[in-house]
Amino acid sequence: MATVRLSAQMQRLLARLPGWPGAAGARVEALDGGLNNLTLRVRFAGQDLVVRQALAQGPALKLDGAAELRVLSAAAGITPPLREADARAGITVSDFLPGARPWTAADFAVPGNLERLTERLQALHRLDHDLPTFDAAATARSYLAAAAGFPAELRAELLRLAGDFNAAQSGSALCHNDLLAANILDDGRLWLIDFEYAVASDPLLDLAGAAALNGLDPRQQARLLTAYYGSADAVPGSFPRTCRLVLLLALAWGCALQGWQPAADRRALLDRLRSLLSVFPANGGAIHG
Repeated sequence: MATVRLSAQMQRLLARLPGWPGAAGARVEALDGGLNNLTLRVRFAGQDLVVRQALAQGPALKLDGAAELRVLSAAAGITPPLREADARAGITVSDFLPGARPWTAADFAVPGNLERLTERLQALHRLDHDLPTFDAAATARSYLAAAAGFPAELRAELLRLAGDFNAAQSGSALCHNDLLAANILDDGRLWLIDFEYAVASDPLLDLAGAAALNGLDPRQQARLLTAYYGSADAVPGSFPRTCRLVLLLALAWGCALQGWQPAADRRALLDRLRSLLSVFPANGGAIHG
């Protein structure tokens, strides 16, 4: 991992913690924080921390710093312990979990893991919060307005699916809304990280995100849904369309950011999303266990 410098804002926040020796006395390393964050591991005086700063790029519809802090406080025990925060600067300081590793797509196939994930999501979705209801159509329009390279033939489908989702969503649960495998940490207990896209919505949004963004096969999808709802009969029929919506929104997001910070990892993500669209096709059929 590359060595990096702490910003003055980060240093002021870390100085609130006991034992802070100044930047010269801390060990600082860059972590993979996704495409729209700067994430650092900072160690000093026996403390092991993650410092994350949101990057303001393009039309990414993130929570503002104060709203994200309220979400992180509400999700205590589901996300790693929060130590300090600067809402205005969009910086958070949390405990680094040394024994935890981020999931990969392969972890969804490990026996029992889908059930563990649904337990975490059920706990998240029961939390009190003050987030506004997710507007999928407004999000789609915002991304498409800046999404250079988004396939023209998919624009109408994205807007239609977003409108249908808005009309059908029946819940207002606290949803993570970015359930890539890397945002799930496992140290024997599952932790969810990176809540900057959290929304109030139907829990189906998170289930579709977990399935679609990680390429779950039909049997895995069925296990995930049955574990969450308790019965295959209780699974909303809109699940395949919501999976497609999640992928199209993610693709539009990636295309919209592409001109701001071209990078190999962004191109790889866009290629991955395009490939997943063939796994979750338009007019997808029923999910079979």
